[in-house]
Amino acid sequence: MHYGLDVCAAANPALRFDVVSSFDINPVANTVYQHNRQRCPVAKDIKGISVEDFASLNADLWVLSPPCQPYTRTGLRRDHLDARAAPLCHLIHVLSRMQRPPMYILVENVVNFEASQSMAQLRNVLRQREFVVQVFVVCPTDLGIPNSRRRCYVLAKRQSPFAMHQYDYCLVVGSIPGRSMVPATSIIPLTTLIPNVIIDADNVTERKAACDTVEDDDESDTDRVDSGVSMSTPYAKEYSTRDHACAALSEYLEVPPWAASLMIPESVVRRHGQAMDIVTPTMRKSNCFTKGYGSYVTGTGSVLLCDAPAGAITSKADADQLKFSAPLPSLSLRYFSPREIANLQGFPSSFEFPDSITLKQRYRLLGNSLNCSVVGSLLSYLLSPAVCSGVT
Repeated sequence: MHYGLDVCAAANPALRFDVVSSFDINPVANTVYQHNRQRCPVAKDIKGISVEDFASLNADLWVLSPPCQPYTRTGLRRDHLDARAAPLCHLIHVLSRMQRPPMYILVENVVNFEASQSMAQLRNVLRQREFVVQVFVVCPTDLGIPNSRRRCYVLAKRQSPFAMHQYDYCLVVGSIPGRSMVPATSIIPLTTLIPNVIIDADNVTERKAACDTVEDDDESDTDRVDSGVSMSTPYAKEYSTRDHACAALSEYLEVPPWAASLMIPESVVRRHGQAMDIVTPTMRKSNCFTKGYGSYVTGTGSVLLCDAPAGAITSKADADQLKFSAPLPSLSLRYFSPREIANLQGFPSSFEFPDSITLKQRYRLLGNSLNCSVVGSLLSYLLSPAVCSGVT
């Protein structure tokens, strides 16, 4: 999120951010954050932070990425009854009680969050606090970035209208105003996704306390997510990725310093090759990289064909699939490096991992991350015309 703020600030020189606080309970993520930012996030469960504590920060902008497991397509979909939704439930309670809520809010989560009870609760409290809400389902490919990472983003602001007021209380699919190269594929009223719910703000905390405890095991349902191929939401058939307008992957690649460790063993290719998403540097797409990347080879992200023997590729049936005449085990395949994935996700060249962070930990952090370019573009839209003043 912090790098998303940097992207927004770079595009709007008059806008200055002062980050008053950040929160994360992942010690590995906090180590990387401190290495790059020279400050460490507050490593405290968000549920333990009171309304008064949040009020004392006097923040104008909240940017949030709550746990996604309660809403994933392949998970149990327990929604607000999942214990991992409790932090968001607590923040909804805080928003309902703050004397001075923030002026702007951005929430990132997986597709399906927009049709959840948690979203309905959030939407109702935001309306009570006189926010205007717009929801976007967008993918980096909508900005010309050759990587599928479709996510839901909730934007809310008080006291000033959105530039595209026709999107108020609507879901906008496939476009970011002022940034995307193509128009939205769908504009859907939020009330058609899920009915309004009545929220008793006093009971939000009680409901979250009553949630069953769910252990976030090491290999959760988000390790193997769909790569933007299908969605169960009503607008799925209307959305298509825009790979043809994306840059080539070669613009994001490097010569990895540990190339040998990224090569995929022949035995693994022989066993799983038919299920791999194999791409070349000239292609303009790659699948979503998840936290299981590097540990699993199917359903966790694309792999790169380094050097194909002459005649090994017979044809490109379409923009998404290669056809090979040579046996797959004979091909030189490797994983994308953490730096290459960070490039696709919009992290600047100055971003780096401390030497103490292992390759597996780097993949896990990047798989749980977001696209900084998308967040920065959405923040620019959210904050306009606030770009003439400072935001904390």
